[in-house]
Amino acid sequence: MIIIGLKEERVERRAHDLDLGGAMTLLASLLLIFYALARSAHERHPLNAASAGLLALGCALLVVFYFVERRAAEPIIPLNLFHIGLYRASIVVATLSAMGVFGAISYMPLYLQGVVGLSATSTGLVILALSMGWTAGSLIAGQGINRVGYRLIAAAGMSLLAIGYAVFVVPPATLAIAAVVLSASAIGVGMGMANLTTLVAAQSAVLQQRIGVATSTVMLFRTFGAAFAVSLMGTVMLGQMQKALVGLRAANVTLDPALWEKLANPQNLLEPATRSQISLELLPRLIASLHDALWYAFLTGLLLMLIGVAAAFALANYTPATTPRPSNVARS
Repeated sequence: MIIIGLKEERVERRAHDLDLGGAMTLLASLLLIFYALARSAHERHPLNAASAGLLALGCALLVVFYFVERRAAEPIIPLNLFHIGLYRASIVVATLSAMGVFGAISYMPLYLQGVVGLSATSTGLVILALSMGWTAGSLIAGQGINRVGYRLIAAAGMSLLAIGYAVFVVPPATLAIAAVVLSASAIGVGMGMANLTTLVAAQSAVLQQRIGVATSTVMLFRTFGAAFAVSLMGTVMLGQMQKALVGLRAANVTLDPALWEKLANPQNLLEPATRSQISLELLPRLIASLHDALWYAFLTGLLLMLIGVAAAFALANYTPATTPRPSNVARS
């Protein structure tokens, strides 16, 4: 069908100046930053010197990348794209929405299995509500942006993401399964709405020959947002969990020290073999500690989503048909 139906425009072929310097510095900086973020999300002491050093080196290479791009004849990421207000706002909202959905995908299963006590299969079915909501949100946004514009649809999507996180933060007790499904659905629909809206807005804001690089840059920022949110929420959760373990360990000195070391990573609490080594008196207290640690993680996510709601109102309220191209867009 692609071979038969896809009709490409004829364009003038010419030699291009490959931005090898920009590509290498960007690749190196992102590898360092993503590795440091992934490492900090799973270490017992996430804010250690090694992770901080990797992050600092990655950020330093990003500064080098900026100056390389300013001098490049054909930069891999044209910096003047960020002079366009609609494109810049789309990047911010896209990044924050990715933080929301991937933070939920990462820590909602831990809540369902570690706190509620669901099996992995049942947890997967709950997360399926998020995926289905994502599809539904995309369909809603596809119609909505043509009628009411980018701003209202993006703000509605980010608001749903915030509501999904608020479900975990407002009630102090363990949530019912129905509430978690509601949260997952809201997060999925919100992501679908924000995802499609920011992508179409970014593509509509640039010249036609820049659509490819504009799209890939949005995807890059989404990936960064996802990695950052998982790392940040993981750091908050681990910090709170370790505080709780200090008190529990002082009151349970007879427990195997190796087991305490294992419990420093909450994921290990999901293993039946690990749970079998914990007394019936201590296990509920560990689960309560995990619940409290995840509460702080979801609170962090909620604060990020509220920032996203505010950022969504910075989007110009154009529709795809009325979005002016860069030559007519006021630059800041």
